[in-house]
Amino acid sequence: MSDSKAPSADIGRFLLLAAILPGIIYSSTILVFLPTEMAEIDRWMRSAGFESTWPAWTAFAIAVGLILSSICFCIEILLRNFKFFEILFPPLKFSALAEIEAQGKSTAYLNQLLGQAFMHFNIWLGITLIILGWLTYKLLLSCSIWTYVDAIRLVIGDIIVLANLIVASFLYTRADDALNNVLNDELKDDPPIA
Repeated sequence: MSDSKAPSADIGRFLLLAAILPGIIYSSTILVFLPTEMAEIDRWMRSAGFESTWPAWTAFAIAVGLILSSICFCIEILLRNFKFFEILFPPLKFSALAEIEAQGKSTAYLNQLLGQAFMHFNIWLGITLIILGWLTYKLLLSCSIWTYVDAIRLVIGDIIVLANLIVASFLYTRADDALNNVLNDELKDDPPIA
């Protein structure tokens, strides 16, 4: 790579896309689905002496992002055993990134694409897990009657999940194609073995 700061920038961009941004989205989703409970936590933090709760909420978003993203990764590993999953989300050849970088070529675009693929994958699956947790909470713990607002939350959540599922599948396929194209171009550049 020509820019000595590029590897750390690529890693930072990748982590931002794969875990931090999903964490912000997860936290926002939790706030939408459990507004009363989140307000209680905020009130408790203020009564405990926090002048500003922003640092605590930022830490919460990052922690939730890392925790739920790791759970999503575990689920992805388990789902790799099913053919339908391999079709929707082709396995990505990470070793190709190392090969490309070893040749002194930039992988910035590929890192961006992979980060986006993971971000949308984590968002659809993470929000699905949040919705399942919320449904469990609503049905088993509170036993309350569903309201119109609950139905709207569920529909909007389902739309976000479906949209991110479709986008993640598209980006996984695009990333797989991009990695294959780079590898195939490099193979063409090598002299034939006689």
